[in-house]
Amino acid sequence: MGLPGWLLILTGCLLVLAAAWWVSRPIGRFWRWSFRLLIAVTLLAMVSPPALIDAARSLIDWFVPGAHTIGSSEGAAFLVHLLLFALISVVLFWQRHDLRALHLFAGLGALALTTEGLQYLIDGRFASWFDVGVNLGGVAQGAIIRALRPSAP
Repeated sequence: MGLPGWLLILTGCLLVLAAAWWVSRPIGRFWRWSFRLLIAVTLLAMVSPPALIDAARSLIDWFVPGAHTIGSSEGAAFLVHLLLFALISVVLFWQRHDLRALHLFAGLGALALTTEGLQYLIDGRFASWFDVGVNLGGVAQGAIIRALRPSAP
């Protein structure tokens, strides 16, 4: 991939980080920084080239023997997508109760599409509508938790 591709990826990541920074401003310190960290980890996971992912798996395998074989399975990728988007969504839906659920869903849906689109630009990675669906499944979990949240007195 040439310089234009990397500039597009960098621009996309910076725009996502800026949006996450803005949307999390009214949240309390702990949850604000937890949300921002989750966004950063998601971006790192989604735009990392395969060699970096393999290096991370090897590092994890050093601490947890056998984890490399589990982490390289298709189920692991599914769980990473679902877990990251579920955690991001739970924090955002729970902490930004002042925003309409439809607006949160739209923003998180855009995040799901953006992260998959960025993967398409990276050599050795691919974008998948299935992964977008898994990401949106994580978003739905956040929405369900919001719906179950008791109203404030």
